[in-house]
Amino acid sequence: MNAGRARQGSSAGRRASLRIKINGKNASIKAGPYVKSVTYEDPASGDSDTLDLELHNVGMKWLKKWTPEHGDDVEAGVVFRGFGGKGKFIKNFGTFSVDSVKYKGNPISLTMGAISQPATTGFTVTKKSFTWKNTSVHAIASKIAKRYGCKLYYKAEEIKLKSIEQNDQTDSDFLKDVCDKYSLKLKVFNNKIIVYNPSAYEKKKAVATLTRSSFLGDDWSYDSELAGYYLACEVSYTDSKANKDYKVRVGVGASVSATASKNATKKARSKKNKKTKKKSSATSKTKAKSSSGKATRQTDTVRCLYVSEECSSVADAKKKAVAKLNEANRAIETLSGTISVNRKIFSCSTIRIKGMGVIDGKYFV
Repeated sequence: MNAGRARQGSSAGRRASLRIKINGKNASIKAGPYVKSVTYEDPASGDSDTLDLELHNVGMKWLKKWTPEHGDDVEAGVVFRGFGGKGKFIKNFGTFSVDSVKYKGNPISLTMGAISQPATTGFTVTKKSFTWKNTSVHAIASKIAKRYGCKLYYKAEEIKLKSIEQNDQTDSDFLKDVCDKYSLKLKVFNNKIIVYNPSAYEKKKAVATLTRSSFLGDDWSYDSELAGYYLACEVSYTDSKANKDYKVRVGVGASVSATASKNATKKARSKKNKKTKKKSSATSKTKAKSSSGKATRQTDTVRCLYVSEECSSVADAKKKAVAKLNEANRAIETLSGTISVNRKIFSCSTIRIKGMGVIDGKYFV
């Protein structure tokens, strides 16, 4: 259910017809009779939306005066009639840029692929190196969106950043990396840049309830990896100014520990060596007492995710640890399948599965 597919035609009173503009000109009537299929992929995050049009090429028109070119603007949508109620509804896919043109024979046909991205190709092409200081995820996304004439929709908490490096990366890759660090999702759609926290969307009310009969031809697949469920995450980072290595753990056995960095100065090492034998002994006793505590024994058998990250503070490390933990556990149970058109279901919505035993529950699309 990560992708939707619509085929132009009719079945049992149901009809779907293509609406399309190419470079601002209405091409629905011209292209309509040639359409074999329309495939629209609408991922919740990461990859841009994509559109594939498969067209008959009888008469060679699409190889001659109607030949599409890379970079052509395509606005597309489908008008559905007789699906899930009376009347019609329109699903607008947005604006795309043609990035692939494929022809084949027997029978002769054309497949035109297009991708949803800012009109300025520099977003995904031009690499930059820059140090962002005293900023935030919101501020970075806002500046990048403005740079390419896009609208920004930011639906997440404010996350402040002391410093972060954009090292020979496109703005697209860099912004995605920043979002990934804090388990935020990035979506590029219809000349919009959307940054959101999936946890907030997962809590929303389900827009539809599906049963086994909802899947066409009983076409569905369920995967479960509960054995890999993490109960804790430990982030390791080095504070070069304080010459300390930190380990910050969230979840079961939450803790923060700091030790002298391997790169600590000779002065710091010398100071450490001046500690009295008595004080060292007391420290050892304290550690021994801690190691025999219930909390420590509990974490010994807990499945923990260990990661190394660049962090500006303990608070920043905790945010990243929570993000990594949530992301690792997000895909523990997945369900995919083919259903009929449902105007309520779209990417970033939630659905409820009922009557399918252990598969029952709420799912994020």
